[in-house]
Amino acid sequence: MYTTPDEMLKEISAIMDANMQAFHNGQDVDMVIFDEKVRNFCKTLVTLPKFEAKKYEDQLKVVIENLTSFIPKLEAKRDELEEKINSLNQRKTAYNAYGNALILAMQTAEE
Repeated sequence: MYTTPDEMLKEISAIMDANMQAFHNGQDVDMVIFDEKVRNFCKTLVTLPKFEAKKYEDQLKVVIENLTSFIPKLEAKRDELEEKINSLNQRKTAYNAYGNALILAMQTAEE
């Protein structure tokens, strides 16, 4: 289904807004669709005459500003989650080591 550049940009903005809202609500964020839509828009944009492509400049600046402020938030959340995962992995390793030590101690005591 072919859409106009205007429709494509509206869709990109809507996806961006939805992902930002989801992030702020603690829900999952999926930027894969956003990336695909932006790539398609860029492919379309380069085929347009310069004067026509220029009319999207201000709207693109808004998308870029939103994305520029959103990326550090996503990265901070990613880092936070990685830290939690590492902590859980360390705790699991410690529990396993403690459990193995207990099993070995019980086996030794039985002998």
